[in-house]
Amino acid sequence: MKAFLIVFMIFVFLGSLAFAGAYAFKKYGTPAPQAYKTEKIDTGEIAIVATATGSVEPTSSVKVGSQVSGRVKEVRVEQDQPVKAGQVLAVLDTELLENDAKDKEILKRQSQSNLALLEIETSSLDLKELRTKQNLERERITCDRAKASMELATKTFTRYQEMVRKNAATESDLDNRRLEKENSERDVALRAVELALLKADLAEIEISRKTLEAKVEQSKLTVEQSDQALVRARTNLGYAMIVSPIDGVVMEKTVDPGQTIAAQFQTPDLFKIAADLKRVQITANIDEIDVGKIKAKQRVSFEVDSFRGEKFTGVVKTLHLKHEAKANLVSYPVVIEADNPPTPEYPLGKLRPGMTAFLEFDVEHKPSITRIPSAALRFTPPLNALILNASNPAATPAKDNDPDAAKRLPGTAATVYKKNATGQPTPVSIRVGESNGKFYELLSNELKAGDEVITGIADVPVVMKVDVQGD
Repeated sequence: MKAFLIVFMIFVFLGSLAFAGAYAFKKYGTPAPQAYKTEKIDTGEIAIVATATGSVEPTSSVKVGSQVSGRVKEVRVEQDQPVKAGQVLAVLDTELLENDAKDKEILKRQSQSNLALLEIETSSLDLKELRTKQNLERERITCDRAKASMELATKTFTRYQEMVRKNAATESDLDNRRLEKENSERDVALRAVELALLKADLAEIEISRKTLEAKVEQSKLTVEQSDQALVRARTNLGYAMIVSPIDGVVMEKTVDPGQTIAAQFQTPDLFKIAADLKRVQITANIDEIDVGKIKAKQRVSFEVDSFRGEKFTGVVKTLHLKHEAKANLVSYPVVIEADNPPTPEYPLGKLRPGMTAFLEFDVEHKPSITRIPSAALRFTPPLNALILNASNPAATPAKDNDPDAAKRLPGTAATVYKKNATGQPTPVSIRVGESNGKFYELLSNELKAGDEVITGIADVPVVMKVDVQGD
């Protein structure tokens, strides 16, 4: 109960203060009527644009490095210098590279000499094989003769056996014939051994030939390998002259004479060459809301901070399919190409890589439409005007009996204010369409061209009227 009395007393105290303040304000001071700024609704053009920001970059750029290690002997270009394709940018010391090329040339000659020796050995083996085949043929003939002699000796021995039985020959004659027969058999066996030896020599020659052919093939590979090493050494010698691969401008130079380059670990970037800056490209990220309005070859205008107020133009070159998502916002990269012609004052063009471009894509042009200033939609009357309008039923917009009907109307619902007969803001419900930031397309008939709408509060000082009473 005590707490209730305390709360009640607080409310009574606050109400007394409010009543006293209102009484004092009413008695001693009243504000002058509020002044408002107005603009007329007119007819004109609305250019619908989509905005984005992007970075100016060359249409292409190449990082030039060194494929060989060595000490930088000479640097022939400076940063921001135009270069042509094939122009020498820097030169490395070639002493070590030249010595390496000489070593590879010596190794190539050695491998060629080894191959020549193997080819001579192959020719010698061919000759040996030819002689062995001839000896083998001669041995075959000798073997045939021995066999014929053995057959004759055998027949003679048989005949003498018959003659001994008939006492036509002596036992001594038979012994001589037996000896001749046995010697002839030994000769046949000896010739067979010789023939086998020659065949074995021929087989050995065949094995030697295969071994030699393998050596020859290996030597040929060694010659080819040494030739490739020599070509590589000479190519590396050519790499000592670092040249520009394209026509362009030296964007970066990170090398000086005397610097040592170690290319065996990682290819160092010595220069960055940007393509001819007469044309540049801008990559911008377009919100998914606007990406459907962007098309190839669409005109784009943009500004850069360095030349504010000057409009540059370009066209859409590529609209990438890959999206980027950040904080639930999806965007798509768009590439714009723009001309960057040189001038006497700017030999490389006004647009430089890295500049931030503020882009406007020409999406649609709506000529001869009724326009209402955007400031009118942003205006909100002061609190005292709202209280005054609330007390005036005529100034309050009627409620729509069919709320679903508004959903079927074109555009977006909005509320603007115009002056009534007493100069106070009166709300008007309208519907608007596309906007270019400065104007909105007026779609409803509640207002027409020539009508004035309030866009802000005028800077008029408030005059306080004070009643002075004597004692």
